Amino acid sequence: MASPTFDANAIGCPDEYVPGAEYAGGEKVAVGNLLYECTAEFAAFCPLRTPGEVPEDEAWVSVGPCTGTIAPTAGPTFDPDAPGCPPEFVAGTPYAGGDKVAVGTIVYKCSAAASAHRPIAIPENWPTTTPGPRSAPAPAPSAPPPLPRSIRIPRGVPTPTVPR
Repeated sequence: MASPTFDANAIGCPDEYVPGAEYAGGEKVAVGNLLYECTAEFAAFCPLRTPGEVPEDEAWVSVGPCTGTIAPTAGPTFDPDAPGCPPEFVAGTPYAGGDKVAVGTIVYKCSAAASAHRPIAIPENWPTTTPGPRSAPAPAPSAPPPLPRSIRIPRGVPTPTVPR
């Protein structure tokens, strides 16, 4: 899995522009993925003009593109229903409805209230699910077919002569 990357030159997007809201000189807003700054000299017009709509607008100055947010985002979370590698089935272990197990490269989800039986023994208790990252190994490349020992040339087709 690749590590996250951080672009120090990227500018996070502030809150979206809200028509009629009060804006002070120097305050920044986003319109889509574009960043605008309200000018101090014409700040009274900032609530009245949507940034980018008026050509050569003196109230809003285009700063450039922005991506993401300025505020920190939530940390990663774990989703137990996400595709992935469930544990291998262990005979005799009681499983509850909804538990996922793997048998070889097949992923099964227990549909019974409880089942300790191998998925292939009682398939109605263990329907297969979309396989996660488990997969069968790629088949070995097959060898090319053997070359014929002799070639039949149809009548009427000139045959090349091979010098000895």
